[in-house]
Amino acid sequence: RIYGDVETALVARMAFGTWRLIESDLAREFDVSRTVAREVLGRLQQRGIVKKDQRAHWYVPGLGPEYVSELYA
Repeated sequence: RIYGDVETALVARMAFGTWRLIESDLAREFDVSRTVAREVLGRLQQRGIVKKDQRAHWYVPGLGPEYVSELYA
């Protein structure tokens, strides 16, 4: 039920650069469990909207030329 709202919020902020997502903060913001937040982030990762770094932290990449090329490759 929260996927669309989360996706819209993240995509709207991508133009402002790369930033980290904290699973527990996302869950608290949308009043859901961390499991639900993790599932939403996993779906967003499959679509290329969020990524995980080497330390398994979720992040939203900024809309730079490399990322845009990767999205449309």
